[in-house]
Amino acid sequence: LYNNVLHAWGRSSDGDASKNAEALLDRMENTTSKLPKPDIISYQLVLTALQHSKDPDKAERAKSVLDRFLASTHGQNFGATYNDIRNSYNCVLTASTYTSADAGIQQRKQAARILVETLRDMNHFTLSNSGNANNVVGPNQESYALFMQGCAHLLDPDSKDRNMLLKSAFHECCKKGLLNRTIWNKFCNALRPELAEIFIGELASRNGIGLEYEGLPKEWSSSGPKS
Repeated sequence: LYNNVLHAWGRSSDGDASKNAEALLDRMENTTSKLPKPDIISYQLVLTALQHSKDPDKAERAKSVLDRFLASTHGQNFGATYNDIRNSYNCVLTASTYTSADAGIQQRKQAARILVETLRDMNHFTLSNSGNANNVVGPNQESYALFMQGCAHLLDPDSKDRNMLLKSAFHECCKKGLLNRTIWNKFCNALRPELAEIFIGELASRNGIGLEYEGLPKEWSSSGPKS
């Protein structure tokens, strides 16, 4: 029943929808409340409401809900899968990436910080019941596409930090064999074609490489769907 209410708030066009969803989650988490405790779906519904919100602080609030969800996966037998965790991280990346241009300088800086920290944290989070300390959740293709888009949207085009973050994420993505056309296009658009061509040529250790996706080393896209 309560997840149905959270679902309704997530689909609502009401300006306070995400705040109402968070308020209900707070009540469900309250140890003195008679309401049922939140489950995986509860947290994901609130994250979905936040990523669709137009609120300027949605990235910070989504990160807070994610942290509470991750803490719960260690304290309760949620049975959360790697996809559950990864999808929740991606909701935070989405909330950060699509923070409004009208949100204000401080909110956009905060969203950029959360964007970077979230991708970093994905590479280190391990489910406590996985039995394998090396089996981290890790970003997927959607994660990298969102990160590229977020860097382009939130960081100054002439910022050295922006170029460094883009190159680092792209290199990591290629190393994992997760590159696809969407990530490639977002990377080139964010870094600027001329800088992208130089960087790709250096990364591929060969001369004459262009900006056609089909001409890139196959091992860069050897894992995952080729969307």
